[in-house]
Amino acid sequence: MSNSYLGDDDLIFNTSSRIPVCLCIDTSGSMDQYDDTDTSRIERVKKGVAQFYAELRENDLTKYSAEVAIVGFSTTPYIVQDFKTMDLVDAASVNLIPHGKGDLGKGVLKALELLQGRKESYKRNGIDYYQPWLIIMTDGRPTGEENTMADLRQAQQKVTEMEKSKKLTVIPVFIGRTEGDSELSEIDSKADKYLSGFSQKNAPLQLSSGEKFSRFFEWLGKSVSIVTSDSDVELDFADLTDWDEI
Repeated sequence: MSNSYLGDDDLIFNTSSRIPVCLCIDTSGSMDQYDDTDTSRIERVKKGVAQFYAELRENDLTKYSAEVAIVGFSTTPYIVQDFKTMDLVDAASVNLIPHGKGDLGKGVLKALELLQGRKESYKRNGIDYYQPWLIIMTDGRPTGEENTMADLRQAQQKVTEMEKSKKLTVIPVFIGRTEGDSELSEIDSKADKYLSGFSQKNAPLQLSSGEKFSRFFEWLGKSVSIVTSDSDVELDFADLTDWDEI
């Protein structure tokens, strides 16, 4: 199945209220590491995305109202999948290939651009919508060009301002860790610093094992379903706080 964008046609034929969710995923070369498991970081992410889609499809409401886009970022950001409802996507077609460096700031800025564009499409077509979600997933500190840190600060400022004004739900996620590895512990510390700058509400989650990935994407799917049923509900992050926050 093609991941090409459908324009506004899907909004004409499906007028359900929408909740846009953007997964901003690190696809730098380090995402090919295995962390003492039988699958690489990127493969664990892909399996999690497939589970997320399955969770959303199980609910008749989110099947047609939740729209998911995926932005990958390595040396430059790129669109892996533009916004689609669950009746139009195929997890097997999500192509995430680790390569290059990881420009976190540019990746998040691209995701925000995509979310803003989708909100404008909703308004243009008279579609009601819930405020968007942004899931940021990375395995380390930004490693891009000279302006990487400037882009990162700009992205952090935009995201935190939107979160503060309740225009965005943001969940930062750190991928991979090997206990007792001093070099990786230093990377963890830096990842904590950069990821923490994206949310004043939610501390970064750490995902390493396949079980944690499974629990996270199961929770994510159920949480999106809850919000589409009651937009005033406060999400419960308590189930996630015992996951060895960074």
